[in-house]
Amino acid sequence: MQYYRNLADAPQPSVAVVEKVDVPHYISAYWGEINTTVQIGFDITGSLTNGVMHDLDDLREGFLVVAGSIGPSHGFVHVRKLDTTVEIFGMCVGSDHMIHADCGAALFIRLDVIDALEVLSYHCKKQINRFWKPHAKIILLLEKCGERLKNQELEGNSVSDTQRPANKRVR
Repeated sequence: MQYYRNLADAPQPSVAVVEKVDVPHYISAYWGEINTTVQIGFDITGSLTNGVMHDLDDLREGFLVVAGSIGPSHGFVHVRKLDTTVEIFGMCVGSDHMIHADCGAALFIRLDVIDALEVLSYHCKKQINRFWKPHAKIILLLEKCGERLKNQELEGNSVSDTQRPANKRVR
């Protein structure tokens, strides 16, 4: 029950992170249709585990899942520790981390560096804009040329190799 109390007291929205410890023989899945539905009731927006996930077809839409594998659940799953640092895919994550994830990967960022990252990202964006603005016209011109060639080919007017600019190598 303490697990569910922790979910209720967690900052919202949150992601549940569960480390499987039966390495390397994962035979049980903690995450499936029922547990993800319960998590959504606590405003948990996703789960991250190095373990097994099942019932993928029955998960609620919008619930993010990053898991180590997919398979049936054939075992007894229980929570051993709460609110502790765990290792997921070789990365340590604790309650003092922000998680940025999509359906292919996850990134953990310590909360104490968020302000510094915001300042750094502002300066990086300034440098990128300074570099790319002079080249914007060239990029636009290349895009228009590519579209023109594509449209000619779609209309049946194939562009022969003699009409296309030759690739020149610069040494």
